[in-house]
Amino acid sequence: MSKSSQTLEDEKAERRHIIFGILVSIFERADILVYEDAMDKQTTRIWQSWDDYIKEWCSRDDFRAALTSHLQGEDADFVRYMNALLQRLPARFPGENSDRGGI
Repeated sequence: MSKSSQTLEDEKAERRHIIFGILVSIFERADILVYEDAMDKQTTRIWQSWDDYIKEWCSRDDFRAALTSHLQGEDADFVRYMNALLQRLPARFPGENSDRGGI
């Protein structure tokens, strides 16, 4: 790999890390603001939408691999939720069975 190719790969990895950090922050905020043990119908619909989106990202191998560093210092309930998702969701490669593609 040439030096310029390596630089490009390093920059891509850094951007991916930043994007994943932003996503984790957004997911944590949604968890804190929306999720409740007892939700009314509308709140349940909102949470299910967030939950589906979080699951989509948690199924990605690259996102899963980055989560350890991004979950440090986050809300304890959110960390438990994310770890539970990782335990039960199968991993897949970025873009597999998704129209989002890889980052």
